[in-house]
Amino acid sequence: MIFVNIWGPRAYYVEDHILIKALFCNQFIEIIGMRGPTIKRDYAELDLLFLDSQFVGKGYGRLLWNEVINTSKNQDWRFFRFISDNIPQIIGFYKYMGAKQVGEISLITGNFPIMEFWI
Repeated sequence: MIFVNIWGPRAYYVEDHILIKALFCNQFIEIIGMRGPTIKRDYAELDLLFLDSQFVGKGYGRLLWNEVINTSKNQDWRFFRFISDNIPQIIGFYKYMGAKQVGEISLITGNFPIMEFWI
């Protein structure tokens, strides 16, 4: 587990992909986000990066993103791709973190940007 202090409540990972907010060590309050890089194709793909909207703007998204980067480095991945929600604020976050849109995919629920991040 990785312990991180962010101006008060503690956040840490359980089973390498779930971010839990806790007031005290071992006293779980709630799951606030998830991340899950995997290899499904000939490149690494970020399967999911989720953050509960009430925790946006508090540093948890950056924390999850940095863990994805660290995992990618540990796996010797040069880059990874992911499909983003088509919401301007979410796309803006990924671009701010250094990702670029490299395409678009059409799904039943609409068109979604394909993003790529180079380590």
